[in-house]
Amino acid sequence: MWTYLKLLPGSVSPFGLIHDTGHVVKVLLDQEILSYDYINFHPNVNTGNSFAECEDFIKFLEASGNAWEKLEL
Repeated sequence: MWTYLKLLPGSVSPFGLIHDTGHVVKVLLDQEILSYDYINFHPNVNTGNSFAECEDFIKFLEASGNAWEKLEL
C-alpha cells in the first residue's frame, strides 16, 4: 500500500490514487455502492471521514487514470 498509494494499513482510500503515478492499482467496487447518492471513505487517514456524490466519485476515478470496474459481490 505504501509503495503505490503512500497509505498505511487502516487508512486506505480512493484519494490515495493520486500517488499512483504508474496507474498500477486497479479499483474494484461493489456495484451496490454506486446505487447510493453518496459514497463515504477515509480522507487518507483513519481518523476522519469524507463523502462525495457517487457521480463525482466516478469522475474522480476516471480522471485518476487507474483502471476500475464494478462487481456484483
